[in-house]
Amino acid sequence: MDFFDFGFQFERLGRFWNRNTEIDILGYTTDGRTVVGEIKWTRSPVDTGTVQALLAKQQWIQPYIKGPIEWVFISRAGFKRGVQQQYPHVKMVDLRAFKITN
Repeated sequence: MDFFDFGFQFERLGRFWNRNTEIDILGYTTDGRTVVGEIKWTRSPVDTGTVQALLAKQQWIQPYIKGPIEWVFISRAGFKRGVQQQYPHVKMVDLRAFKITN
């Protein structure tokens, strides 16, 4: 899936870090959703434990949630077999499908 296929139009977009947790993407869309995401730049495909770890971070950002949450994972090395089927509510972008040129 292409990142732009998600249809997000952001009113605010950034990251969230505090002494307890780090979240790579935290944003608010113009239609009232909160986008929460992780970017993995490792050479290992994302596994279910990594996705579960992101979902567990919701406790730290609960006061900042406005409307429904859209979970997003962006991975340099893709996803282990079955991860996308196990978490159909999480949008997953495999960067290996894209070629970035200057």
